[in-house]
Amino acid sequence: MTYVIMLVLFMPFDMYKLAACEKMKNKFIEQRFKQLPK
Repeated sequence: MTYVIMLVLFMPFDMYKLAACEKMKNKFIEQRFKQLPK
């Protein structure tokens, strides 16, 4: 648990980048599924 807190404190930029990538990936997947024929 402490390790995770240290990660967030010392490398916030990487964590934000990771979250942004995750969000973009989810959005991309959602759009792909919407385009699929039902």
